[in-house]
Amino acid sequence: MGDLVDWANNNKDKIHPVKYAADLHFKFVSIHPFRDGNGRTARLLMNLALTEAGYPVVNVFPDEESRNKYMDVLAKSRRKNDPEIFENLIGEYTEKALKNRIKILELNEHNIEQARKETNL
Repeated sequence: MGDLVDWANNNKDKIHPVKYAADLHFKFVSIHPFRDGNGRTARLLMNLALTEAGYPVVNVFPDEESRNKYMDVLAKSRRKNDPEIFENLIGEYTEKALKNRIKILELNEHNIEQARKETNL
């Protein structure tokens, strides 16, 4: 666990934030320090790293297909000892979260403009 903390402290500003967050998740799950809750803790650490870097929270989507894809990619990445496989998935999730954030901001902008027109401001 100490090696993970050292890695996290030494690489936070050296690696792209999305790659760093995915690798932090991957490394934590690979250590598997707790009897229960390792996945939840890993996703929390990943999202902490993402939000500290200004990215939105990435959700592992609750539908069964998405969850299975997440679990399969994580297992494949661990089996092949190739974090890039998992990094790509987290990159996709991050891109989707960013696109959703943009849609929300555009909708907010539209709603503000509509309110201005309706109130003659």
